[in-house]
Amino acid sequence: MLVRDPDGTARFLNAAGAQILGVSRTRMVDGDLAEVMAPLAELQRLASGERGGSAEVWVNSDHAQSLHLGFQLGSTAGMTRAGSTEVVVLFRDISDFDCLRRERDRLLRLATVSRLLPTIAHELKNPLAGIQSLVEVLLEEVTGPRQNRDLAAIPAEVERAGRNASPREG
Repeated sequence: MLVRDPDGTARFLNAAGAQILGVSRTRMVDGDLAEVMAPLAELQRLASGERGGSAEVWVNSDHAQSLHLGFQLGSTAGMTRAGSTEVVVLFRDISDFDCLRRERDRLLRLATVSRLLPTIAHELKNPLAGIQSLVEVLLEEVTGPRQNRDLAAIPAEVERAGRNASPREG
């Protein structure tokens, strides 16, 4: 959690927030939020219209190349004695969720392909059956040895293609 005043100066950073961002709490207090996270205007833009005011942002930290943070913005309006309104930024590292999202997306693509595969196999087998029938008729009618040899190779290839077009049981 980070608390900052309206001009962007950090007023408080809890220990968990400092650990996530890889900064010392003393360095951050009275420092600029944009140094470690993003300018407040950018955070507000990202959070507006999102799921209940929560959003995500990528930041570079001192201890990690890039962090993916989920965050929510709040306000201390009416809560302080001085009457100033400070912005509260609640955040957490969600970098590990990216791997899960990528795996989910990969599995969804595989599921789509597996649903389409029987239809594709069926569409391939129909013309193959027609080719097979035509070649069988031609083999009965053609008398030349060279043509017979060339035509005789086709049914085996059509059969092989038909086997390869069939979805395999997993």
